[in-house]
This record gives sequence, structure tokens and C-alpha cells, in this order.
Amino acid sequence: MKIIVSDFDGTFFNSQYEQNIKKINDFVEKGNLFIIATGRGRNNLNKDIKNKKIKYSYLICNDGATIYNNRNENLYTSYINTETIYKVCDELDKDKNISFTLLENDMYASASMASAISAKYQDRKLAEETMNKITNQFDDLTAYLSTNYINLRNKTTSKEIGIRILAEQFDFNTNDIFVIGDDVNDIEMCKEYKSFTYENSKIKDYTKFVVKDFKNAVDKIMNDEW
Repeated sequence: MKIIVSDFDGTFFNSQYEQNIKKINDFVEKGNLFIIATGRGRNNLNKDIKNKKIKYSYLICNDGATIYNNRNENLYTSYINTETIYKVCDELDKDKNISFTLLENDMYASASMASAISAKYQDRKLAEETMNKITNQFDDLTAYLSTNYINLRNKTTSKEIGIRILAEQFDFNTNDIFVIGDDVNDIEMCKEYKSFTYENSKIKDYTKFVVKDFKNAVDKIMNDEW
């Protein structure tokens, strides 16, 4: 059995989405597993996977802060410290470069419980300064900039750690794990496992193989061309 762990936005969910679904479902039908690993929260992700009949086994959401099976049952959640949430949100509320702040929380309505904080910025350079200020002030947080957001998580959270949690819980052979990603929040998992990225990716220096597209990556994995 082989296991493919793929980033969602820009990697699996792109202009070839329907083709990618067909390809990965064929992969699963041959006795393999598929896992989606995304920076999105589950609720946000569901709007683009619901009714698509994707044969995934697990969802690693919020960059590893939450994990679900394909029955939407929560297997793991890592919450940000409540005091940290309030202080960070206060900092972001005062920042004129931040349009709005989202508390990612799939389980509870309470603002004191969040597995991730995402702040939409206007100017990237100013956002980077804000991000560095926050991570210097709160040593329990890690952060990265995506195209539009400052993304804040527990320091002990990453997609790679999410994969490790699943591997330990379900006794996966790590030699059977292949990952596909294209952005900075995929770097850790790409460095740890047999990894693929695309020709236009910004993380080529951290992956083992560069391919044309998702279909090409799956073909190489299925044909042992790695």
C-alpha cells in the first residue's frame, strides 16, 4: 500500500481539479490511501470537496492543527493558548494593514477556542513585519505568509507533524508515504518524505522531484519511478 498526502490549494485543487480527482480515485481503488493536508479549516475545505466523491481517508486541516477521518470524525486538535488568542487578536485589531482576522475553529463557537488564526493583510511587507513582531512576542506560535493572509499556529503544529500523528496512530510505514505540495507550509513535510512539487513552485529546493502536474506525480508514484 502506498500513501499520497497532498496539499489542496494550488496542488490538488487547481484548473485540473476534476482530472486530479479521477486520477487519485483510481490510485485509491488500487488499494492505496489518499490524505489531504491543507492550511484551510475543515468547514472552509468542505465547500470545495463536498459532493466531489473524492476517495480520501483523512483530512489534515489548519496545517496539522486538526485531523479528521472521512466520516468527519475529529481525531486530533491542537488549540492555541486562550490568553495568546486574546493578545494576538488585540494586536491585529490595532493593525491598519489587517482587513480582518479569522479564528479557525471547527468544533466550538467560543472565541476562546481556536486551532489557528488567519489575518488578511493588504501590504505584504507590512504584514511580514507584523508576523515577525507577533512570533517574537509569543514563543508558542509559528507563522507564515500566504498570498493574502498571515497564518498563525501552535509551534508544535505542521502538516509534517499531522502526517506523523496519523502514521503512529494507524501504523503506517513511513517508507510508503509520498507528499505533493507547492507552498511554504508544505516545506516540512516535503523535506521529511519522498516529495513532489511542480515546475513553477517556489519550494523546488526542498523537494526530491519536480513534475509537470498532479497526474504526473501520481503516475510516477504508481509506477515506482522515484
